[in-house]
Amino acid sequence: MKFQKIEIENFASYYGKVGPIQMETAPEKPLVVFIGRTGFGKTSFFDAINWALYGPEYEKDLEDKKGRNILDYVNESALREAANQGQRVQMSVTLFFEHDGSEYYITQTVLVKPVKEKRGNMKAERIERHTITHLREIKHSGDHEAINYSKIFLDEILPNNVKSYFLFDGDRIHNLAKPGNSQEIQDAIYRVVDLEIIRNAGEHLNEAANEYSKKAAKTATGELATIEEEHNNELDFQNKLKARLAEIKKERQAIKDQVDRIEEKLIDLQETKALQERKNHINKDLQRIEGLQKELKSRMRENAAKASLGLALKPLQELRNLLHEKRSKGEIPKHIREIFFKDLFDMQQCICGTTFQKKEGDPIYENLKKLLEVEKTRSQEEDHLIDLYHQLNQTEAIINEAKKQLEADDDQIMDLEEEEKKYVLERQEIDNQLSELPAEDINKLVNDRKKREEKDKEIIAESTSKQDQLVKSEEKLKELDKQIKELGKKQEEVGSLHLRSELAKNAAQTLEALYEKFAEESRKSVEELTIQEFKNFVLSSSGYKVGLSKDYELEVLDSNDNRALQRLSMGQSQCLSLAFITAISRVSEKYPPLVIDMPFSRLDHTIHDAVSKRLPKLSQQIILFLIPEVEWNQTTKSNLTRYASYIYEMHFDENVRESTITRIS
Repeated sequence: MKFQKIEIENFASYYGKVGPIQMETAPEKPLVVFIGRTGFGKTSFFDAINWALYGPEYEKDLEDKKGRNILDYVNESALREAANQGQRVQMSVTLFFEHDGSEYYITQTVLVKPVKEKRGNMKAERIERHTITHLREIKHSGDHEAINYSKIFLDEILPNNVKSYFLFDGDRIHNLAKPGNSQEIQDAIYRVVDLEIIRNAGEHLNEAANEYSKKAAKTATGELATIEEEHNNELDFQNKLKARLAEIKKERQAIKDQVDRIEEKLIDLQETKALQERKNHINKDLQRIEGLQKELKSRMRENAAKASLGLALKPLQELRNLLHEKRSKGEIPKHIREIFFKDLFDMQQCICGTTFQKKEGDPIYENLKKLLEVEKTRSQEEDHLIDLYHQLNQTEAIINEAKKQLEADDDQIMDLEEEEKKYVLERQEIDNQLSELPAEDINKLVNDRKKREEKDKEIIAESTSKQDQLVKSEEKLKELDKQIKELGKKQEEVGSLHLRSELAKNAAQTLEALYEKFAEESRKSVEELTIQEFKNFVLSSSGYKVGLSKDYELEVLDSNDNRALQRLSMGQSQCLSLAFITAISRVSEKYPPLVIDMPFSRLDHTIHDAVSKRLPKLSQQIILFLIPEVEWNQTTKSNLTRYASYIYEMHFDENVRESTITRIS
């Protein structure tokens, strides 16, 4: 998808018909730049593009996120003029775009009448109940063919659930890299790679499995009907368990995000900075200890199984010594006799001097061959005994090594437990010091964090209990499935329905496993690309290690592996967000236009150069809204101009409160 042009009518500070504003770009010049001071109409233009594409859905976003109604955008001058003339006002935006070789345009229109309120100000009131949306395709013949405006059509081009990652503003960029945004980051990844489709398919299959089970229960008779009913009750219970576990996962993530935000505030306060930094170090050390303990306990379980063979060590040693003694005495000879017979065959002469022929039918040869087979059997027995002797030696070595490793691991576990106690006590002491600080805001933050951490413990306890119940429920369902299959042989229709239910359930479980696998692969892809893009944006990034954790947190570690996200400059933090959004765009493979309002507004001038050099390479079409001097300065102007198909300047007349747009390049 690529934007071609836009026409605006009576929208926000744009009075009357404005445009068309050309936005078509060439591959070597993917930029369209709009330059205007704060209040000159940049954000209104940004909103106009969003409204054109998404109409009523964007209106809902405005109300939910900004507390604004689309009628608030009706131009003041047009409204006053209509009131004086007793007319209505039309507010509309038309966006022309190209997609897959075809041309389209979409128009959103609101018809209003002016209503004078008691305070004397003018208010817009809808004439039509809903926003009028027209979507048309421009045919090669020149005809404009109407297309039913549907979510499906636009979702193929620029899905609504990911629009905020392709049309975004400076504040959004700034906030994304802050601690406590893991849920939003996870949602972004899940949406752009269409994981919702897999999840919805899994849910649909589970619903189908439930329906087949219910039909089977209704159709069954006798003992089978009782078991089917029990099966359905257990299945309902299991589905509720899974739903609650999914809710718990989200609740825990939300609590973690809240705690991260509190800790960010604490680390920003001068009185608490040192204590909070020390606590962060302790938390990291405790996580390290926990990982080591888990690894050691797993190894100890393996070695304990080997060391348990030590109970049979004494008889094992006795058997080994016996074999050694017999071997020393020659009671377990080597293959001498077998070699002797082979030598006779080669010479074709018996030890008595009688010659024979080495062929079938010769009586001496046939007799010797039989004797050789007997010796081969004896040789195999000898081999087995010798192999056993070596295996007994090896087993004793394994048992002794396992015992030795167990003792070493046990000592290390005890050391780690002591270290863990020390850190836990130190963390408690820090919490006490924080809670005793006199500042009221610090006290509130510390208590708030404590409440959330306590709530998290309660949720973990509930989750553990529910997981245990789920395991037992799955075992019970397997047993009931066996009984149903056996009894279902006598009731063919019931057996068929139950088989369909089982197939649907198995398919849902397969999709669930794929969902988790694909989610992790997508996270890793986004992480890898975020690292690449951060290096492109921040030339001084070599001292930092950037990552995207399994908990979907943007992480920054310094050269000592300490958390450094809070220590990033405002510009570096914003670059991290830009890197993530760019990675999202690349992973999605949708390649829509990127529309960015004030991308440099919080960036340090020292990194304007790196960012402005990288921006033209992010997408096939980029629309930028920049503040003169602050963002559109000598550096960015030099780097961006050569890649710009159009550069526009925005003006605002304070007297009539109207915005205008002039092309300057």
